[in-house]
Amino acid sequence: MSTGGPAAVTAAAVAAWADAAVRALQGLCAELDAMNVFPVADSDTGSNMLHTFTAARDALLAADDRARESVGTALATMAHAAVSAARGNSGVILSQFVHGLAEACGDRPELDASGLAKAFENADSAAASAVVRPVEGTMLSVLHAAA
Repeated sequence: MSTGGPAAVTAAAVAAWADAAVRALQGLCAELDAMNVFPVADSDTGSNMLHTFTAARDALLAADDRARESVGTALATMAHAAVSAARGNSGVILSQFVHGLAEACGDRPELDASGLAKAFENADSAAASAVVRPVEGTMLSVLHAAA
């Protein structure tokens, strides 16, 4: 039952976001790999992000109904899988972003716009904390802009 109105973020919205994000990363993977130059030009940023986030999405899809009861439990399920599957710097940063979202949501059934903004701020902080020396112009800049 949604009490937050049409703008509420629910567990179903988290699942739809996860699926859309995986599809977007699939489409952009080669481009992200090609622009990967920091900290070394190892051309795997897109691949690592795709691997990490696919594991998160798949964990949510495979989870029982309790994992999809609330936005908080859905994100916690994804965060656990992302942290476990994180590959490379970009995967670790992305996993910490998802972990930060989950942490901010706790067991809330849904989020309103204010709650979502706070969750993104927490996720931005968690992602930046995963890096010893954060550098502008990296995926951290994108995550910060999103927050």
